[in-house]
Amino acid sequence: QVIGRTADAGNAIETYYATEAGVPAVATATETCFTVIPELLAATKLELGGSVTPLAPAVVPRLLGSDLDTGGPTYAELFYLLRARGCLQSGVEGDGPDARELTSLVDGGADAGATLKLVAWRRGGLSDQMFGAGRAVVVTFDAFCEFMRFKGTPRIAGRDQDGYSYPGAELFAPDWAVKPDVVAALQRAVVLQWYRGDVEADCAAMIAVLEQDLARMSEGRALEQSSWELAMRRLLAGPERRAIRGTHLDRPLG
Repeated sequence: QVIGRTADAGNAIETYYATEAGVPAVATATETCFTVIPELLAATKLELGGSVTPLAPAVVPRLLGSDLDTGGPTYAELFYLLRARGCLQSGVEGDGPDARELTSLVDGGADAGATLKLVAWRRGGLSDQMFGAGRAVVVTFDAFCEFMRFKGTPRIAGRDQDGYSYPGAELFAPDWAVKPDVVAALQRAVVLQWYRGDVEADCAAMIAVLEQDLARMSEGRALEQSSWELAMRRLLAGPERRAIRGTHLDRPLG
């Protein structure tokens, strides 16, 4: 599937997520640009791996940044790798009825020490019919992806369109906006995590975390749970991702 349009001649071509190097695109004689919607492309590759049923609509949009064949780390790998290594930490903030469950990102690399809040919600308040208690996992994943895409300008709180939004959860984007140096350092530290480690050990650790998530999702609908499982097993430990990451680990960063 494709989408795209252009303004008058001389203006930049506008696309779904903006044109990036490596994204299949073509400009016609009328300067109209068409580019593949990245999360649909990612979903298609996963579905072609043997799934008969298409991935659930609630899972497909969350595949932005997790193309099976990308040459670097996917958001899915980074999310589960950080959790396995203790760099995405959950805790409780506040007391009594005001207590909230809070997830923070902690730099676990060579320059460990930087910490940034990602998302929080009322304690025990994230569970629904779609993902069950696993909704908390999905909301944290969404917040992590928003953080990785963050470029310094917080979106308006309370919106129901474009980007992160879930009732009852607070994204700490305004805090990120006043700490650009910390954000940039943590984003780089997150990416560097993927370039260090051992493929087999990391895959086993990530799948162990995934198994816990799937158990929590079992309280929801079967389609969402099975779609999350199919997508994440391929992205975390499938042969494609093992080979790509293994190639990078064979050539350690200087």
